Parts: sequence; structure tokens; C-alpha cells
Amino acid sequence: VQRWGEKLLKGLKALKEDDYETTIEMLSALIDQGKLDAKCRASAFSFRGAIYHFTKRHEEALKNFKQATALDPTVNLANLLRGSIYAELERYS
Repeated sequence: VQRWGEKLLKGLKALKEDDYETTIEMLSALIDQGKLDAKCRASAFSFRGAIYHFTKRHEEALKNFKQATALDPTVNLANLLRGSIYAELERYS
């Protein structure tokens, strides 16, 4: 537990410092460890997708948002940012 807490703190500190790659690594580790319930995994996918979106890695963001909504269709961040990406890319259909 302490090790995961340390990783989480490192990831949050990296996010605050705009070190997006470190934050993505932390979220990936959380997702890959497989011990999160569906709602928490959906949130982790949503946050990782948001970082991909902010760094203009739209296809990776869309994949994460799709995974998030498959786990929890009510994830507002994933739904909102997916719409934002489609509008930015002018993909209306």
C-alpha cells in the first residue's frame, strides 16, 4: 500500500509540474495492476485520456475514453472530452 501511495504522490506532483509522461506512467501502473474496481479503473482511464487530450495525442485519448465508458458509462469527464476531441478534429458523424 505504501508503495502505491508513493507512486500516486509522485504522479500527482508530476501533474502539478506539467510532467505529463510521469503522470501517464503512474496512471498506467494503476490500471495495469488490476486491483481497482470498475469505477476506479474508469476514472483512471478518464484521467489518462484527459492528459493524452491535453498533449494532443487524440487517438490515444479516444481509446482511453472508450475503455472508461465501457467500464462506467456515467463517467462525465470521458464523455465530455471525447466530444471535445471529435469537435476539434471535425469528426461529426
